[in-house]
Amino acid sequence: MKQIIWRWHFFCGLVFVPVFLVLSVTGGLYLFNDEFEDFAYSELLFVDDGQVQKTALPVHTLLTTALQSFPKYTVQMVILPDSPARTVELVLKRVTESNEKSSVGIKLKEPVAGWQTREENKPHRLSVFLNPYNGEIAGELDNSDRFMNVVKDLHGELLTGSIGTKLVELAACWAIAIVLTGLVLWFPRAASHKSVFYPRLFSSDKQRWRDLHAVTGFYFSIPLLLFLMSGLPWTDVWGSNFKQFKEMIGQTATTSFFDRSMRSVYPPVSLEPVSLEQVPLETASFVSDSREVRPIGVDAVLAIARDQDVTGKLKVKLPMGKKGVYTVQNTEDDPALQVLLQVDQYSGNIIEKVSWDDNPAIEKGVSILIKIHRGEYFGLANQLLGLMTALALVLICSSGIVMWVKRRKPGTFGMPVRLEERQTPKWMVVVTVLFGLFFPLLGMSLVTFYVGDFIFSMVRSFKKSQADVSSNAL
Repeated sequence: MKQIIWRWHFFCGLVFVPVFLVLSVTGGLYLFNDEFEDFAYSELLFVDDGQVQKTALPVHTLLTTALQSFPKYTVQMVILPDSPARTVELVLKRVTESNEKSSVGIKLKEPVAGWQTREENKPHRLSVFLNPYNGEIAGELDNSDRFMNVVKDLHGELLTGSIGTKLVELAACWAIAIVLTGLVLWFPRAASHKSVFYPRLFSSDKQRWRDLHAVTGFYFSIPLLLFLMSGLPWTDVWGSNFKQFKEMIGQTATTSFFDRSMRSVYPPVSLEPVSLEQVPLETASFVSDSREVRPIGVDAVLAIARDQDVTGKLKVKLPMGKKGVYTVQNTEDDPALQVLLQVDQYSGNIIEKVSWDDNPAIEKGVSILIKIHRGEYFGLANQLLGLMTALALVLICSSGIVMWVKRRKPGTFGMPVRLEERQTPKWMVVVTVLFGLFFPLLGMSLVTFYVGDFIFSMVRSFKKSQADVSSNAL
């Protein structure tokens, strides 16, 4: 039985080693996203100590400054810091003729006369950072060029879009299978075999690399499974199926920050004559005549959020069109402390308020696992656990490659020999089928693997028989 598992473990581990290495390196780097950005973009993210004041400017004033400088952009989101020494970030999207009617967020109808714009040769989407006390623009960043965004895309999709996403998912599913089969191979045959718990570093070259591979895999098996499983809810195939399963059993989250299904009441019950000057800047583009109702504006929404004890670092998603809503959420490492509000842009009524207790049990578990995966749930210890796990995976992959190179004979692939006289146990067939059904991409690749393995073995047997015939003839 172990020979069968060994062939499976060896072949698939070797095939996916490059992807495993990319995932481990990029995952380890992204754990320190906040620390890296604070260091790399400190001039954009922080306000000089001498400029920190007790009272910040209204947010709509900052929006005015940004849109006057970038009149061909809309503001999609406002990110308010939890520290007085930080700048305010506005996420902008460039408006083109193709998306001008459906663009989200806020924009000016006309550029302000005499204002020097800064949008020549600017990207489709960028973040603008403003001093909250004097309204000055500290600078802007192309979000597609931010180093950690590139690392994130490499980690999630190998920079190849949908195909890369599925390849990452397939590699993650195989990594889970390889960890489990590795534990079977590691399991000591005798209780006195203590070397399974520590590497024999001063033994033979073969034993040293084998022990580094196996013992490291044993001690990090649980963290590896934790980080691999917690990443699957983001995937295309498994993640989509899991979402449908949650919907089927009523365990889906009430709403999310990116949900746009909620609507403001429009037109409101009563309309009041207003002039364009009376309308908050962030919704000025929605005003077409003097009979439109006046939206309450982002600062009023923030006041509502404070009344609901939604504080700290806030993300505010601005309305999409006349029926859009404001969405406010605080950013916390502990998901139990997060609160999401959806507010009618005209009346200020709270359409939806979602806190930790409003989410079902499975959704709570997923939220915690995602935070652990990102290294955010229990602070520095979580980051270090993720980093050590990533480094362990690098060591496991590297030692596996060394073992393969050392055991492979020149001119051969180095695949463990199939033992024809031994049959696969029925329980192992059942477990494999169930595993393939639980991880659909892995199941499809398993079929491919067994077909390829059968053909490979047949070709090897044929060549061997031909060689035997030739030697007998001589």
